[in-house]
Amino acid sequence: MIGLNEVRAIAMTLPEVEEGPPVQAARRMAAFKVAGKSFLGVERGGATITVSLAEKGGKSYSR
Repeated sequence: MIGLNEVRAIAMTLPEVEEGPPVQAARRMAAFKVAGKSFLGVERGGATITVSLAEKGGKSYSR
């Protein structure tokens, strides 16, 4: 399992990504945004991440 530091390192290599304040209502401990829109969130506890994709490329995966 990868941790927050690895997720952060990968996310920050993408163009125009900023780490923004996490949305407390979403129970996130980290959030990454492009053009002010969140695309990646790490949930509290670090066991779950959420990734937002364009509807056309979206796919659900759960483990």
